[in-house]
Amino acid sequence: MIHINSLSKRIITLSLLWFFTSGVSAQIVQKIGDNYTSINDNAVFEIESTTKGFLLPRMTKAQRDAIDTPPEGLMLWCTDCSLSNGSEIEVWIEDSWTGLLNSNLAENNMLLGNANGKAEVAPFNDAIKHGSVDASEFISTSSTSDVVIPGMSKSPESGSYLVTFNSQYNIIPAREEAFVTTSDAINDLALIRDDINMLTVDSGQAAAYDIGGKTITPGVYSYGGALSATTSVTLDAENDPNALFVFKTGGAFNTTAGIKIKLVNGASANNIFWVAAGAIGIGADCTLYGTLLSELAVAVGARCIVEGRMLTTAGAIAFGPGTITVPSGPSAINLRAVSNFVALTTIGAIANTGVSTFNGDIATGAGAITAFDTAIVNGKILLPDGDVTIIKEIDGNATFSLYQNGELIPNSSRIRTTKVNTVDVTLQAIATVAQDESIEVRWSIDKGTLSVNNRILTIIKVN
Repeated sequence: MIHINSLSKRIITLSLLWFFTSGVSAQIVQKIGDNYTSINDNAVFEIESTTKGFLLPRMTKAQRDAIDTPPEGLMLWCTDCSLSNGSEIEVWIEDSWTGLLNSNLAENNMLLGNANGKAEVAPFNDAIKHGSVDASEFISTSSTSDVVIPGMSKSPESGSYLVTFNSQYNIIPAREEAFVTTSDAINDLALIRDDINMLTVDSGQAAAYDIGGKTITPGVYSYGGALSATTSVTLDAENDPNALFVFKTGGAFNTTAGIKIKLVNGASANNIFWVAAGAIGIGADCTLYGTLLSELAVAVGARCIVEGRMLTTAGAIAFGPGTITVPSGPSAINLRAVSNFVALTTIGAIANTGVSTFNGDIATGAGAITAFDTAIVNGKILLPDGDVTIIKEIDGNATFSLYQNGELIPNSSRIRTTKVNTVDVTLQAIATVAQDESIEVRWSIDKGTLSVNNRILTIIKVN
């Protein structure tokens, strides 16, 4: 019902009487509103107010469809006509109802004028952007055939959609029994060093740096000068089971006696690497986690407990008395034939002191292995021409793809490997779906284990 004040009623009544009694064809301009004395000369009918709005007729889709022969331009408010069964303005245009919120004007972007008269492109509205699903927890698969990533599927209404998917991922290499020689391990040691040098640096320091007393989160850290730890250090994985810690220095890496490397919130020794262009020296009575990789010598002092490896591409290794153990589980860095070694040098001697325990294999490409008569070795000691059966890490190839109603959308697949220095994958495609058909993200890996987190699937209607 339209409420009109008494003066407006009198004006309308007098105007109508004049029109019907004058016998003259004329345009009658009428106005309803707060300021009824001011009428726009270009309007047939004007509604003006600063306190109230214009209310369209409201009805359901069924009631709308019951209108017999609607005229062009008929407008109403439909309460269940949008893609999400919500309300929208509908207009009868060219023998069909068109939702103003779902029009294809300007290719699904509505051009709006701002206060300065400049055109602006409005973002997709809720009726055009059908929706998205997202998740942040870590999930994994070892499936060699494409399977749906849990939760990454949508079943929209019929139409054509822009489909996008983005996720962080991690590939853990397969671990298979393999027969390797000392030469195999030395060759793979060079590949490990190259892989680490190719990692993107997250944080760097140009000079020498002491990480003692700090709590450090996952990342690749680089230091131009020597790296030291004068007090204990905490490595916090932030509940990421695949968290990688890499500490690279252009000089030496040394610790004072008695320090501890503490692991919290899921940090693990198999994903910690201490990499130095100079020598590595660990003081006595330390507890250390991670692989020690030097281009010169590695020396670990008395009574140390190490869960890790001692590796060098050009130097000697000295250890003991103490205990060193190969970390359990796979690593984010593909260790290949080196995975089972607790001590490996390309060229140099390996020396033990006192009663030590080595839980892993030991090898040198050229050098003496001495004083192991007092050591306990739960592994093999290999000379330059030696060989051993080990658990070797094998690179895996992961595939991410978009599927429509169980069929692969052409050209939507992307392959990622452990050799690729990236942690994100993005997919995009156009899919035309019928009613009740689904859009899915699927994944597979030929070897090893593939995991994802922080993922989102979004579909946007394009017609």
